[in-house]
Amino acid sequence: MPDIVIRFADYSDVDKLMEAISDHWDESHILAHNRDFFLYLLGGNDRQLNMVIGEDQNTKEIAGFLGYIKYSKNDCCDFSPILWKNVNNGDSFLGLKIMFFLIKNIKPRLFFCIGVNPNTALPIYKQLKYHVGQLEHYYRISDKDDYKIARIIDKRILQIKDSGWHIQLIPDFDIFKTNINDSI
Repeated sequence: MPDIVIRFADYSDVDKLMEAISDHWDESHILAHNRDFFLYLLGGNDRQLNMVIGEDQNTKEIAGFLGYIKYSKNDCCDFSPILWKNVNNGDSFLGLKIMFFLIKNIKPRLFFCIGVNPNTALPIYKQLKYHVGQLEHYYRISDKDDYKIARIIDKRILQIKDSGWHIQLIPDFDIFKTNINDSI
C-alpha cells in the first residue's frame, strides 16, 4: 500500500488538482479547466486552498481529494464539502480519513452538502448517523426557442410577483466577480 499523507492543499497543488479532477471526476467539470473559477471557489487564504488531499509520498500523485466551501472566516465555521473523491489507490478508507482530517482541523459548527451521490457519499453519511434528506427543487425557465438541457412539454412561463427581488443575467465570470459580493 502506498505511503499517503493527508494535508491541506496549497497553491502549488492547483495544476495537479485540476488534472486530478479531470482524470478522476469529470474532464468537462469547470474546476478541471477554469483556473480563475477554481481559485475563486477554492482559494482559501494566502497559504492554503480550501481543499484537503491525500498525496502519495513516493509518486507525489493525488490519491484522494475533498474540497470545501467555508461560509465564514471564524473558527468553527460552517462549511460545505464538495468534490469528495478517493482515487483507486489500495486504501478504501482514504476518503473517510480525508473527511475526518477536515472535520478535526476545521472544527465546524455545521456542515452540509447539496447534490450528494446516492451510491457513494449518502450511505456513508447515513452510517455516520448524519441527518440526510432531500431538498425540494424549483426552477423558472427562460423564454427561448431552443433548450439545451431541458425537454419542455408545457412552456408556461409564470410571471414574477413583485417580491422586491431583481433578476439579472450574468453572462460570464468577470461580470460575476464585479457584481457579486461574496463576503456577505
